[in-house]
Amino acid sequence: MHNDELCLHEFAHVIETAQVHSTRRRAESCRENTYNSFRRVVSSSGVSRSPNSSAWRSVLQTRSNTVSRRSRAMPHVGLRVKRRFRDRGGVSYLPDPFVEYGDVNSAWVARSRWQYSSEISTTCSSSSSSSSSPRTFLDAHFVDGIATFLIDDTVVLKSDNAFLRNYVDITNVVKPSSKIRIIFESPVDVSNARRDAYPFHVTQGGNGFFDNGASIAPNFIRKDASSWGWDWGIGLVPSGVWGEVRVVEVPVARLRQCGALVYVASDEQYAVQVTCMADVASQTSSLRLEARLVISSEQHIAASSNVDDSGVAQLTLSVPSKQVKLWWPNGLGDQPLYDVHIDLLDQSDAVDQSQVSVGFRNVQLVEPATPNDEPGRLMQFVVNGVEVFAKGANVIPVHVIQDHETPEATLTLLRAAVRANFNIVRVWGGGHYMPSHFYRQCDELGLMVWQEFAFACSEYPTDGEYLRSVSEEVRDVVARLGHHPSLVLWSGNNENLAYASQGPRNLTAYNQLYENTVRSTLALVDPWRSFWPASPSNGMLVDDPQRQLYVIRWDGDEQDPSQGDRHYYDYGPNCMNVSNLPPTRFMSEYGLQSLPSLASLATQMKPSDLHIGSPLLQHRQHHLNGWEELNAQLRRYFASPTGKAGSIVEFDAYIYLTQLLQARCIGAWTETWRRRRDEAGYYTRGAMYWQLNDVWHAPTWSSVEFGGHEKMLHSTIRRAFAPLAVVGWLDAHAETVSISFVADELPASALAKGACKLELSSHPWRGEKPTHVQTFDCQLSKHASSMIVSQPIEKVLGEGATVRSHFVRATVYATGMPTAFSHIYPSDADPLGFQAVALPTAHITVTVPDQVKANFATVMISTDFPAVGVWLEAGGGPDHLSERLHGYWSDNSFDLVANEKRNVTFFLDDNDDAAAVDLAQLRKLLRVVHLASATAPTKKEEGVAVN
Repeated sequence: MHNDELCLHEFAHVIETAQVHSTRRRAESCRENTYNSFRRVVSSSGVSRSPNSSAWRSVLQTRSNTVSRRSRAMPHVGLRVKRRFRDRGGVSYLPDPFVEYGDVNSAWVARSRWQYSSEISTTCSSSSSSSSSPRTFLDAHFVDGIATFLIDDTVVLKSDNAFLRNYVDITNVVKPSSKIRIIFESPVDVSNARRDAYPFHVTQGGNGFFDNGASIAPNFIRKDASSWGWDWGIGLVPSGVWGEVRVVEVPVARLRQCGALVYVASDEQYAVQVTCMADVASQTSSLRLEARLVISSEQHIAASSNVDDSGVAQLTLSVPSKQVKLWWPNGLGDQPLYDVHIDLLDQSDAVDQSQVSVGFRNVQLVEPATPNDEPGRLMQFVVNGVEVFAKGANVIPVHVIQDHETPEATLTLLRAAVRANFNIVRVWGGGHYMPSHFYRQCDELGLMVWQEFAFACSEYPTDGEYLRSVSEEVRDVVARLGHHPSLVLWSGNNENLAYASQGPRNLTAYNQLYENTVRSTLALVDPWRSFWPASPSNGMLVDDPQRQLYVIRWDGDEQDPSQGDRHYYDYGPNCMNVSNLPPTRFMSEYGLQSLPSLASLATQMKPSDLHIGSPLLQHRQHHLNGWEELNAQLRRYFASPTGKAGSIVEFDAYIYLTQLLQARCIGAWTETWRRRRDEAGYYTRGAMYWQLNDVWHAPTWSSVEFGGHEKMLHSTIRRAFAPLAVVGWLDAHAETVSISFVADELPASALAKGACKLELSSHPWRGEKPTHVQTFDCQLSKHASSMIVSQPIEKVLGEGATVRSHFVRATVYATGMPTAFSHIYPSDADPLGFQAVALPTAHITVTVPDQVKANFATVMISTDFPAVGVWLEAGGGPDHLSERLHGYWSDNSFDLVANEKRNVTFFLDDNDDAAAVDLAQLRKLLRVVHLASATAPTKKEEGVAVN
């Protein structure tokens, strides 16, 4: 069934031309040569080569043996999925680590020592010593692991920080014909040795999921902590070079790296600070940096600066505010970007060029007093003068093997976020800094980025060498990412304040790392962006870059409900009783687990694994007591899944119920914190759930599966984050029904007097129409929330109705806005949940159009009786396990009342090459599941008709 194979030599690089050209030929004795470089290439055949590529020789060195082989591409210590099996003539293959128990079976790779070698050739001799001789550099970007680079047995680079771009002058080492080697030590062995040699204990967080809980010390190496395994993720500990590795000859000079920072200089002016580092070959050069901001084809703003003796040049472009358009988050406006062209000049000749894109906005994270002066303070994003409610989720790595984080993969994920009405994502500190295209896509899509530095759930060393490396990391991250307008907040770490309270040494170490190193370095290179000390935390008591004073606001409780942000994970209470939710100024993490879809699991599991309680599924549940917590909530609300015990039909229904539970509970929590934005005692100004995405198929908290398929939660979040949402809820004792609206930016037509109506209707489970209807006028306000009505439940249900016989729909009609719905189920407060209700078996009809000439198709769905949790999938069920059209629906995971008709549109994935939806396939594969069909005593597919 599974033909995917994994080649050990996975780091698909080619050796290709890499040269900095000069318009002035300073070194005529050196011809224009081809230099070896190593660059990642993703192609259908797995490996691409340039005509001038040379072969790599790889050597695996273990404790017991040595294996040698030849490879055309630079191997990677980690693992890369090969979508086609090919006999490479002696090249060994491993099973895909994401399939079955591949994570355990491939653990030896991270415990091994790897050596790679190749030849580099140049006609320029290193013995040339004239002041006009070219210089040769080795660039090695994002070397993930413990690596040593050697040229002809001379060590030129030792790297143990995966987040850095390395530049080494090898002019005096390289010869016309040289051998380059890269030796990767075992990150497991090295980190454990560092831990054991450290003079005191440094706590490592409890996410030991590498090699079935083997002893590890990921906090002693600067690499992606989650690659060692997390409670949601696979543990592989891959090593390799994710970025560029190349050897470059520089005749005169080159721009090593350039960055730009935009800040508000005054009410009428922005400033763009451009900083570049240059490598200079000729000491006789007179170098100057010029930068031009392109406002239009006719209008540029320019400035210049000399390059100093250390190779640094910095200049500032002054930009009148009236000459540029503002960058806005998604839902609030457009995202105009402006190019800055940068030239490195030797007298009048351009010797190198670079370009960055910037946007103009004024974003601040502020902490003003509450509107009614209650204790504490707000935590509020203000964008271009507008107080914005932060709507989003936490992003984990898109892939454990980072060269799979392609632009297509990140764009698919971020477009899903935009469809769900996000305006922000938090790049979590337990992973890695995302590739540059991720931030560029956020710029273009209007997604603000809360960027944490790469520290999470652990203590860390604080010796001088470690702190020096961290300081260099902060500088390089800012230089690479600082120009992005989407990046609105730097944050120190994830959940590490708890360790500071464990003793004087712990508090001292915390301050050394985060205040004295991370924050102080950041203030030197980017003093203008907002900074948040940790998540969760109470913010900064003093944050003064000018005086270099940094004091965190903290009294031992980093989850103070009156200030700062909170994380909430409590699986014990009734998850639909929103009165259990804690007050907070900003909820930056909260979540509940579910399983990925059946078709997704089938790509990494055999059919024999696809049943409730399978050993492989148990192996992939990394959350302690995860099954017990999930099943307790399922029993609380739903009847048992349909199908024969142990069958794939039962498993499919079980998956559906986990996703419905997650969608209903997290949807209700999200709506609650959003409607509390203006409520005394709460004033919540942000809701960011855990987590947006996945790195494999397993029980996790995500709303988007590994590969991009959306769970039920994602559609529910889309409605909860809508520009205009209606929220209905029961009080703690289920005695009162309340309805609120919550809004972001709204058109003037929706704000006019008389433009809003609320309809509150009571529906019998087994009736054809509502039995009691009330209407109310409502006055909307943008960027606000307000209660419309609150009534005793008996009055809302109407005469003769009971909490088990009826449910409630709230509908808001506003001029110029889509209709907004909310459903209130009194059975949520019943100890039996929906089991207390005689759910009717709704007969659902889906009508597929006869013709379509686009990459989308609109279908009409109708029902005779109410249906809860209606879920549409274009294949992937037990009958079509390996067949699924890859796409998404305009709406999904919704509830229908009796005799309702609704149009929904299926869109092919943006990366799908098909010009139009295959209607025959859609009609064949389309399936509809709802709560009654998933919990019926027997499977009742006859309740759904596709026409």
